[in-house]
Amino acid sequence: MSPLADATYTALVRHLQRNRGTHPVLSYGELCPKIGGFTVSPRSGKLHAALGEIVAECRRKGLGAIAALAINGTTRIPGHGYFPVAHPNAQTDVERRREWSQEVAQVVADAARVPHPTSMND
Repeated sequence: MSPLADATYTALVRHLQRNRGTHPVLSYGELCPKIGGFTVSPRSGKLHAALGEIVAECRRKGLGAIAALAINGTTRIPGHGYFPVAHPNAQTDVERRREWSQEVAQVVADAARVPHPTSMND
């Protein structure tokens, strides 16, 4: 993964470890300041590309996509770029919400299996 994707993954893992029982999702605006070593905007194409990299790497490793925890602060679901990468077969808003909700539940349930950030690129 790219350095930004690595740093974003690290921020998501830390957030999950601290909040899985209470409030596992966070807005892009809440995520950005937690990404160490980078200054990114919640609307940044680079941020969204990094989240897409994380989805692909989680899929490759057979894990729930931890990037599902990052959501739009207004709509309270991931942005439009998430669904083609994470759930390409979900065609309707109902299907997208259902797939995303299941993904978040899987990520939270599998929190103990989430690889440490330094081992994600192995």
